[in-house]
Parts: sequence; structure tokens; C-alpha cells
Amino acid sequence: MRDSEHGDKEAKANSLSLLLAALINLGLAALQLVLFLPLVGEGRSLDLPGWLVLPYRFIYRADSLALAFGAAWAFALGLTVLGLRRDSARDSRWAGISLCLMSFGMLSVAYARDPWALYLGWEVAGLGLWWALRPVCSGRRKYLSALSLHILGWPLLLVILLGLVSPFAPPVTGSVQAWPVAVAVAFGVVVLARSLWASWAYIGWPRANANFVYARLPGLYAVAAPYLVAKALVAAPWDAVGVWVLALLGTIGVLGGIAVALNTEGVGSVAGVVATMAAISVIGFGLAPGSLLAAAGAIWVMLAGLVWVAALPVDAWRTNLRPAETEASFGGYVAGPILLLGALAGVWLISQGALNVKYGLIAAILLPVFALLALIGQKALFNSKLKTVPSSEAKDQNSKLLLPIAFLTFAAIFPQSVADWVLRPSVQAMAGVSALQGLESQLGVGLLVRSQQETVLAALPATGMALAVFLAFVALYWLKRLALLLLREPPGKAR
Repeated sequence: MRDSEHGDKEAKANSLSLLLAALINLGLAALQLVLFLPLVGEGRSLDLPGWLVLPYRFIYRADSLALAFGAAWAFALGLTVLGLRRDSARDSRWAGISLCLMSFGMLSVAYARDPWALYLGWEVAGLGLWWALRPVCSGRRKYLSALSLHILGWPLLLVILLGLVSPFAPPVTGSVQAWPVAVAVAFGVVVLARSLWASWAYIGWPRANANFVYARLPGLYAVAAPYLVAKALVAAPWDAVGVWVLALLGTIGVLGGIAVALNTEGVGSVAGVVATMAAISVIGFGLAPGSLLAAAGAIWVMLAGLVWVAALPVDAWRTNLRPAETEASFGGYVAGPILLLGALAGVWLISQGALNVKYGLIAAILLPVFALLALIGQKALFNSKLKTVPSSEAKDQNSKLLLPIAFLTFAAIFPQSVADWVLRPSVQAMAGVSALQGLESQLGVGLLVRSQQETVLAALPATGMALAVFLAFVALYWLKRLALLLLREPPGKAR
């Protein structure tokens, strides 16, 4: 009896730590907007010193790109922690601390101006991720996972030690020099390795498939990895060889992620989807110096991927439930559609950018591949045996999914808001990319891509399509009501 009471008290205490971690992350997202949004809204940036480490040297830089990623990361991690089951806190006594450690590391990455600050921030984020995932590791795998997370950053560490990586800030005077090809290769390899690490974490750990209560954390880590390539564009562009290398690495990552998604089930399929989204972002950031649209699309896919991972129903992945005790999870119904809606505009922009820089093959495969990802995401969480959760938990879980789903749906129906409020300022923060002028937003249509001759080359009529679908549903509803009224038999003729 005492043991059970002690276990309940411990579970409540740990649940409180998770709630506190969620509130801290959501508060960090709001704090960043309050502090830096007025500044970046005026097109300015702010260099910040490292008060505790090097007080007389600028280590951090607040600009629109850093604000977009930092706020999105804290918001997504906060929603992820809120989505964890309350009794899952028994699996880690220090879950709240490890999650905050992971968040602070990623915020250091987001605002890093000095390469060492970015590298050390990612190491801290990896340490927090590893500490949070320790309950599903056992034996040598526990230490192998820590070592592998550290090894993933070695190419980045090597180019920093060789002096090839300059501060992530636009040059004050003179022309912008392109990054060396070795830096492009190192950055691309690091991003793909970190995204594929999530697949290994999902598939290679036996306990993960049975009770992986922190299943979304590797997904967040993988989707955030392309920010390294975006951060490099703040200082300088890629040369022609660097663009080709990143486009090639991204294409290889897309094929690898699709292969993982098609040949696995459950969380393995989700891991493949996440790895493919990261690779698509690498393609967009690689083509960014030649096309503004590709840069904007890559930012869109990365940020939408963070929110999509936060919206996944983790409890739907458990398999130790009897059908009599379960009901369908709401997240299982919407996993595929919200993926297709939330990031479709970003993939469309990357495709248009690929056409501008004569990478037609990439443009030809991106949209079909993304549609396939949406189907895989639907299959992984709804059509398989992993789709169900206890009926007592389903309502609580569905309520936690409404906020991220609402964000993705709003971004899909009104892509003009994301393009004007997020993409334009973020692209302007990149010295290696010009101003976003070819993209035009119209309230009643959606997004338009215009040439220098003011010719409309492509359009994404998201708002008009949403309005047409809404009107069609209204018309069908009233036609159905009218048909039922006309076909209803009078009471006197009823048998």
C-alpha cells in the first residue's frame, strides 16, 4: 500500500515537472516575440555578447531568421511536452530538466553568431535529448546513442578547427565571399546524419516500439537539423559546386527517407517521413543562392515540420491495448492531411525555385514525393494496428492536438500570412540570398510567382480553393436537407 502511494506521489511530482517544462518553453516562445519582434519588424538585427563566457565578444545575433526558428522550436517543444501522457513521467525522474536543457541548447543554436556557440549549443541539445531518451535505452545502446550524437557533429567541428567557418553574420564591408565546398559538404553531411539518427532511434531500439513515450523528441531534433544550412546563408552563399553538392545530398536524403518510410511500420514510417522532410529542406537551402523561392520554401518546410511533429499522437503508437479498451485516435485521422496541407506551400516554392535554377529533375519529383509522404503518414497512424488509444485518454489527447493542427491549417488556407510575416523577414536576414521580390501574395487568391516582366509563372490558389470547398460543403449540406425534406413521407402514409 505504501509503495503504491509512494509511486503515485512520484508520478504526480514528475508530471508537475513536465508541466513546468512545457510552460517554460511556451513562455520562452512568447518572450522571444516580445523582445525581438519589434526589432526585426523594422528590418534590423542585434548583436549580443556572451555575458557569462566572453563578455567583450559578440557571440549571439538576433535577426528575423533566428527569431522564426527560436520561437517555432520553443513553441513546438512546449506542445510536445504537453502531449506526453501524465503517467509517462515515471519513465524519467529528470524529464523536465532534460527537456529544458535541450531547449536552451537549441536556442543557443538559433541565435549563435560565433561558430563555437552554435556547435556547443547543438552538443547541449543532444545531451538533453539523450538524457530524456535514457528510459528506452539499455546496456551498451545507452552509451552508443550518446557517442553517436556526439560523433554526428564531428564534420562541423573539423571545419571549425580548420578555420573554414567564419561568424554567422553579414560582412560589414566588401563583397560576400562564397563558402568553401568543404563547408557545404560538411554541413550537408551533418544535417542528413542527424535526420537519419532519428530513424535509428525509432527503429533500432526494441523498447521504443513498445513504449516510446518521448517518440516525438528525435523527430523534432531531425526536423531542426537543416537550420545549420540556413544559418550559413546569413554570412555567405554557396558557389555553383556547393549548390550542386547540397542538392545532391538532399536528393539522396529524400530517397533514403522514402525507403525507410516504405519498408517500416508505425514509428519507423514516421521516422522516414521526418528524415525526408529534413532532406527537402536541405535541397531548398542548397538552391537558395540561385533562387529566393527555394530559400523561402525551405524555411516553410522546416517550421511546418516542427509543428507537425508536435501534433503527432504519441499514444497512438502503443500496441499493448485490447480492442475492447480502445477507440480511434483523432491524430490518426489527420496525420496525413495536416502534413500535406501544412508544408505543401513550402514544397511548391522549392519546386518553383528548382525550375528557376535549371534543376528540373528535383522539381519533378518533389511534389509527388510529398504526396507519397502524406499517404505514408496516414498509413502509419491510422491504417495500422497502432491507431488506437484507451477511450479515457482519447478525448484528452485530441484536445492537445487542436492547437498545432489549427496553426497548420491556417498556414495552408492563408499562406499569404506566412509569406509576409515569416518568410520575407527570414530571407532578408540571409546575406547569401537576395530580397524576396518574385513572390507576391493576394488576399483572394493565395501566392503568385511573377517574373521580371510581371508575368505570372505559377500560382498557389490556397485561399480561393479553401473558399470554394467551404461554399461547396455549404451547398451540399442544404441540398441534402432539401432532399430529405422532399423525400420524407407524410405521417398519415407511414406503415
